[in-house]
Amino acid sequence: MGGGDVAAWSRLCNLLAEVDQTGEFYEPEDLAEELLAPGFDADLDCLAVWDGEEMTGYVQVGVADSLRDGLARGSIMGGVLPDFRRQGLGGRLMDFAEARVVELSTNLHPHAALSVDLHANLDVANSDVLAHARGYLPVRYFQQMGLQLEHLEPAMLSLPDAETAPMIRTYSPQFTDGVRGAHNEAFADHWGSTSHSTSRWNTYTSARSFRPGFGRLLVEPSSDGDPLGRVLSYVLSSEWVPGELYVDLVGTRRAARGKGYAAVLLSEVLRAAAAAGYRRVELQVDSESPTGAVGLYERLGFGRIRTMVVHQRIFPATAA
Repeated sequence: MGGGDVAAWSRLCNLLAEVDQTGEFYEPEDLAEELLAPGFDADLDCLAVWDGEEMTGYVQVGVADSLRDGLARGSIMGGVLPDFRRQGLGGRLMDFAEARVVELSTNLHPHAALSVDLHANLDVANSDVLAHARGYLPVRYFQQMGLQLEHLEPAMLSLPDAETAPMIRTYSPQFTDGVRGAHNEAFADHWGSTSHSTSRWNTYTSARSFRPGFGRLLVEPSSDGDPLGRVLSYVLSSEWVPGELYVDLVGTRRAARGKGYAAVLLSEVLRAAAAAGYRRVELQVDSESPTGAVGLYERLGFGRIRTMVVHQRIFPATAA
């Protein structure tokens, strides 16, 4: 895959988003950034199928920098246009993807078995046929949720009024390391998550889709004298579709949970989004989140759009 292919790649992804009802729409500029992401080799980690000038199928792979529960974590993403399905293209793309993701895992984590994830819309018929045929099993479900902002009346939530109470801050680059540390701690007990390295985190926060003005942080005074303080909770957002804000990440350090911090921050983001003219806010949440996040979002007015299923297959370690 090369930089000159991103327009066709974008058209394909957006057609697949409509057909398979995933809601995952990408502009060419977004995909161009993916080709330059740290650790991604555009010549080896992505493969496209063409019909003349039109891309009709693709697959891309990745492996996380760190292990989770002793396993390397890999992912395979892609799809084939409906008119070209049932012709063996999906199987050939998967042959390539599985061989490459195992190779990547062996290079990064030579003594670890590999867990590979495939995501699909549970509400779409036959979305799991290829996964099941290749030995992948459903292991986790995620809710895609949405909220219309035209008549938003979020609860007026606030923090305790005290001299030592943590303060709400709008995200800015100076907080990048503090938020990354808070996120790695907050998601250490979440299914399938791995620690974010500095390079991958910086890639996320520097992406064209990232919207720092719709990020909110809860910061307490630092015991070690750090003038920026310590990030306790955070909400970070992006924009993939014009007029729709996507809440990427919501998290709270484990010692600070149960105090309503995430609800306060998310309410702030919703109000800011409505004031800025956004029509809609969406997010995705683990149906079995250990923090009870599904209930939080429902209380704020979010409703289910679709359910995504994660199919998983374990590949044994290939290095002695």
